[in-house]
Amino acid sequence: MKIDLRTENIELTERVREIVNEKLGKLGKKLLKFPSDVVLFTVLIKKRKHQTGQGLFRVSVRLEMPFGVLYAKENGYVLDEGVNKAVGSIDNQLEKVKTKLKG
Repeated sequence: MKIDLRTENIELTERVREIVNEKLGKLGKKLLKFPSDVVLFTVLIKKRKHQTGQGLFRVSVRLEMPFGVLYAKENGYVLDEGVNKAVGSIDNQLEKVKTKLKG
């Protein structure tokens, strides 16, 4: 499993990497039957100012696999929240694809 992590308006610190790697690592366990070189996560984290003046994180996750591409874009006022929502959305999509492939 490869992870391409990019940021915009936020420094790419070790903590940001840890958060993303932890969440995607759990999801990656569901993809173990695929060779690691054919599974690619592309993650883009953007920080914007919300109209309330608070920071807002926009997290995009794209998962490329041999049988297709899944994509999610979510927002959160805390980085963990945005990452959790986006990874959760990818997880839900992955479960739907697995169900279709079994059926």
